[in-house]
Amino acid sequence: MGAGSHHRVLPAIHRVASRVPDLELPWRAAIASARQIQLVHHLRVLHDLKLAAAALDDAGVGWCVLKGPALAQTVWPAPDMRQFQDLDILADPRRAQDALEILLQAGFTLVDRNWVALERSARAELALRGPTGTAVDLHWNVVVASGARRQFSIDAVEMLDRTVPRGVGNGVQARVLDPVDTVHHLLVHAGLDGAHKLMWLADILYATRQDGFSWVALDARTRASRTHLLATAVLRRVQGVLGLEIPAPWGSDGPGGDAWVRLVTSRDARIPFPGLPGDPHLGGSLYSGTAPTWYESALGGVRDRARSRRYGRRGDAEEFEVSVLDEDVPDPDARRRYFERVLADASTP
Repeated sequence: MGAGSHHRVLPAIHRVASRVPDLELPWRAAIASARQIQLVHHLRVLHDLKLAAAALDDAGVGWCVLKGPALAQTVWPAPDMRQFQDLDILADPRRAQDALEILLQAGFTLVDRNWVALERSARAELALRGPTGTAVDLHWNVVVASGARRQFSIDAVEMLDRTVPRGVGNGVQARVLDPVDTVHHLLVHAGLDGAHKLMWLADILYATRQDGFSWVALDARTRASRTHLLATAVLRRVQGVLGLEIPAPWGSDGPGGDAWVRLVTSRDARIPFPGLPGDPHLGGSLYSGTAPTWYESALGGVRDRARSRRYGRRGDAEEFEVSVLDEDVPDPDARRRYFERVLADASTP
């Protein structure tokens, strides 16, 4: 149960466990409860998504839903298998401020209110809360951290131009990323977060099976955005863990790219993934540190490993960092400069 919760696959485990005839009742009940909790949460998210969709569509703001209910309904074998908590919305960065005001008028509330800290961090998302209590992340780019956006060049406007309308459950219609952008986003998201959740790897496995997915198009988009090395590293983990078939000549050619991927995959060979809760090797600093080149990746891996060790020592000492983003600091000048930065990023090639 601990491992299933950590890897966010308890609802998927239920699909298999429900067919095990001699599974003891306490375990059967606990796994069924995890699935039921996710189903109720799914309905709550869809309620808030329907409100957001209507408000943004009426105002003519380009947007789409990322991950969560979109993947559960359109990618996974069954909608009740994919576990998620947040509702992630990608809005046109050219109308970022409009999108925020529209959602606030529709009954959503702003959680991130420290505009001084937001301006300083230049994060490409704001945290909101939906009318039913859903945690909502309003994105202007699929790469949240400003440092990573400087390394990679993913164009959110181009992604939104390629979105397609899909039913995401319970009669709710929303625009979602096209099949190639879906896999691209999942690879980048999983990689930057360390690729250490089974659910993220399963997202990628199932997303590559969608009609309309093309390895050739994925290759072109990852190279154009300088995410090819990161995508390749994550794909090798999905291949090793879940048996994803990667066609030739998909590879990591580039300055030292092949050497970096061999380094990452050799670690997986020595320390098999997935790890159990408490495993000291569960983090994924080699993945989260992967950058466009071998040299940048080596530096990034060292930085991420040092950061994870620092956080680990603080956790052992019960010294936990407190987020300052939700402190109420309504600085109008910082707010203006934050959205000016969003517009500037959107106009940068």
